[in-house]
Amino acid sequence: FTVCIASTRQHPTATLASALATTEVFDPATQTWSTGPDMASGRVTHAVAALPDGDILITGGLTSASGIPMMSASSEIYDAETNSITPAADLPIGGRGELAATSMPDGRILVTGGGGIGDANDADSGGSPFVINAATDAAIFDPATMDWTVTEPMTTARGGHLGVALSDGTTAVVAGDSGSMLELTPTSTVEVY
Repeated sequence: FTVCIASTRQHPTATLASALATTEVFDPATQTWSTGPDMASGRVTHAVAALPDGDILITGGLTSASGIPMMSASSEIYDAETNSITPAADLPIGGRGELAATSMPDGRILVTGGGGIGDANDADSGGSPFVINAATDAAIFDPATMDWTVTEPMTTARGGHLGVALSDGTTAVVAGDSGSMLELTPTSTVEVY
């Protein structure tokens, strides 16, 4: 199968303004990379997961499409057969980055946690609208309907975590950071969906 990489930044010290909208496609049969189609806008800290037909869901992340940094709830699908990207339904749990997207054995995608931009009136964000707060939210993308369903939230807010599909059909959500950018707290907990 083909692998699509949704690019992020040109260099580790680059600014958000240099977030890339480009993709690169790896063909394992020929062991070569090629330029893929562009996403609607550049993203960083987004999540990707494989769909059963070989397509790839790209969702969330921090974007600067309008020139102002903002968390995105937008989703796109990379179609491996046509080498194209098309819009998909927005993430129903709001814009966020540092989220995890996990391909579940039944073909659906579980998206968990991440962080959303704080509210200037929210004590957790220290009064800054640009502080990212970890979240407990979770949603499932169903490729059969091309739509999302909000599901039970996690018990621990986390971002920068991993999701792992288990052989029994469940998904483990592992580790990450809890709190906000002002005070991140690593968590070693595991939750199973």
